Amino acid sequence: MSKRITLKRQMELLEEYAQGIDLATDNPTIANATGISISVLHDIRSGVTNDPRIETMKKIADYYQVDLNYFELETEGACTTYLSVRGAKLKGIKVEVDDKAAVIFRSEEGQTLTAEGLRQIQTMIEFITNKESARKKTSPTTKKNEARSKRK
Repeated sequence: MSKRITLKRQMELLEEYAQGIDLATDNPTIANATGISISVLHDIRSGVTNDPRIETMKKIADYYQVDLNYFELETEGACTTYLSVRGAKLKGIKVEVDDKAAVIFRSEEGQTLTAEGLRQIQTMIEFITNKESARKKTSPTTKKNEARSKRK
């Protein structure tokens, strides 16, 4: 079973997602756009605050152009999938799920995407996957496990 994602990690994923839609991720810009204080934003993003007020989370969701339900997702995989699909929709790509739970990407006209459109989505998914891999490789837990393996 997957480990429940933290609010801090959800915010990190939102920052990565925001880069793909050309949205600023610095605290002063977000504070100015949302009316949330820089200190509250810092506490949420650094993991000091794990249960902020619903009004605050609504403003953050609006800023990042995601549904408030994003913060109810329980796993990193679910968050990453949501953000990939959301990013595609923001770029005018229609996303459907068929009866076999396969994701189908279509243009606004309803046509299956061209090879170039599919490449753009693949690039977006690879970007998120690479960020996640890099994060895991540099995490303290990973380094401890590698050190243990070398000792054995």
